[in-house]
Amino acid sequence: MRGDAPLPSRRTIQLRSWAILVGLAFFVALSCYVLLFGSELEARGVQLQEMARSQARYFEASAKLNAFLEDGEVAGAARSATLSQINEAHRKYQGFGDTGEMVLAHREGPEVVFLLPTRKNDFRIPPAVPLPSDRARPMQLALEEASGVVRGLDHAGTEVLAAYEWLPFLEMGLVCQIDMAEIRAPFIRAGLWTALIALVLILVGVYVNARTVLPLVSRVIENAETIRERELQYRGLVASIPGAVFRSRADDRRTFLELSEPIADITWRPASEF
Repeated sequence: MRGDAPLPSRRTIQLRSWAILVGLAFFVALSCYVLLFGSELEARGVQLQEMARSQARYFEASAKLNAFLEDGEVAGAARSATLSQINEAHRKYQGFGDTGEMVLAHREGPEVVFLLPTRKNDFRIPPAVPLPSDRARPMQLALEEASGVVRGLDHAGTEVLAAYEWLPFLEMGLVCQIDMAEIRAPFIRAGLWTALIALVLILVGVYVNARTVLPLVSRVIENAETIRERELQYRGLVASIPGAVFRSRADDRRTFLELSEPIADITWRPASEF
């Protein structure tokens, strides 16, 4: 019977209630942060892509103007003049955010050769990266004449979120990127504060639960133990009666609910058959 199952103790019930509170708080907070972080990544990707596209179109317009002024010479003086103008403007541009920067490069044989100084390299031009390589993945995609947004390692081996664009007129790749650590930082800080607030609220909930709910639980457990003891006494009493004792429903079929074992000695049939 179900009455034979051991009853959980007050401490067990208390620990289970705490575990449920902590589990629910953790699940809700984690779900919110996953959704918010995904939305933030999508928004940052759109911003970086718009920045890369606008800069790429500006660079190409300048290159075409220089090519026109240089009588159509793109690979020589016009390209050099455009790159010189970009370098001059880039020297006054420190990047965006704490780690955001713009990277310009082209391919020379089996290497990616960078053309602008970067803040991660102390505002010096980074060394070339061989192809293929795990580093400079956004720039490799740009030099494959593609455009888009990707998460990967930059030229310094840092994980970044980057928008990449191919500049066909200049035969260069442009990347606007920001470190993933900078994107994660506010979420980590907010997560720590949320965990602290949740801990305080959980402690308050545990205290209120201990003052209000647990006394009721203790009363229920005590009553259940009393009922269980009386049921055991009843069974012992029934077992000592020299005859069959049964309990049935008060209906037309008189369905048996309980039947003592001596019925087998009387009818030669086990109690389970009744």
